[in-house]
Amino acid sequence: MARKIILVRHAKSDWDSNAPDDFSRPLNTRGREDAHRTGAWLVERGYVPALILSSTSARTRETVARLGAGAGVVFEPRTRFLDGLYHGPSESIAGALADNECNELTMVVAHNPGLEDFLYRLSRQHEWMGKFSKAFPTCGVYVVETIGKQRSSEQLRGKLIAHMRPKLLR
Repeated sequence: MARKIILVRHAKSDWDSNAPDDFSRPLNTRGREDAHRTGAWLVERGYVPALILSSTSARTRETVARLGAGAGVVFEPRTRFLDGLYHGPSESIAGALADNECNELTMVVAHNPGLEDFLYRLSRQHEWMGKFSKAFPTCGVYVVETIGKQRSSEQLRGKLIAHMRPKLLR
């Protein structure tokens, strides 16, 4: 069965914040603005997720809230915050999707390098993604259609159907 997944890297974080650690770092001004614009881009194209799987970090939580604000939708009630997605490898993302099966559009908000590795393994379209200096910039979006239930990132198969880089929306 085909399943559409929206992959979103968290928006740009504030390295100059007084956050006590990496996990607590918030978004900076550009990150907040990019997430809001990205949310609007998602809804304009009909990509409003029924389920969101997100890392538990402050910047991913804020990204989810700002995406929702830009889309005009409160995303938090649709969101499952999962510790395993905080800097988790591609296997953690595949496992989270398998454990939280949803036949409707699902969004994953997470971190690199796991998110980028997951996308590479899923799409197998390295040459297409390689044309950018950064394959998965902050607040970047890839929409992928998968086939079947995949627990392992080695078994993943999918096709890229949409892509957005926040720089294009500024």
